[in-house]
Amino acid sequence: MKKMPIVIMLTCLFEIMVFAAGCTGLDPGDLPPDSYLEGTITYSGGVDAWPDTTIYQVLVIAFENQPLTRDEIFESFQKSEVVISESLPDSVESTEYRFRIPSPPRTFNYVVVAMRDGPNLLEDWKMLSVYSKTGDPVAPSQVVVDVGSDVSIDFLVDFDNLPPQPVP
Repeated sequence: MKKMPIVIMLTCLFEIMVFAAGCTGLDPGDLPPDSYLEGTITYSGGVDAWPDTTIYQVLVIAFENQPLTRDEIFESFQKSEVVISESLPDSVESTEYRFRIPSPPRTFNYVVVAMRDGPNLLEDWKMLSVYSKTGDPVAPSQVVVDVGSDVSIDFLVDFDNLPPQPVP
């Protein structure tokens, strides 16, 4: 009678080993390749063109839809319809940027270089340049980022001729 519990234990142990050997856990399988937005920002007039004010942050921001008001900017962030770069250097002649685009494919209808020039994270922003194939900041160009793609967008910032700003 003592053989029976040992047989049951060995059978259970064998089944656990077989199950564990065949189980791959929560393996998601092959992940899609990363997608990036990248390019160069050139500042017209170089280092001397930068404003004398304190600059808190410079970013490249990709919006799925063009915000026309500050409220629409905030709504875009709340809906996760925005992707932003890491902070970029200020007071330079030019800088390169590159940031990953989550959940591609994604379409962005408004891609900008933005600067925060005050302590208020919600209010102190200026659009420095808008991506437009025609060069007209009133007519931004659409950017499509497919799975595994690196999309290159270059910007020219002219502090004496900033694009139209979203209104309050």
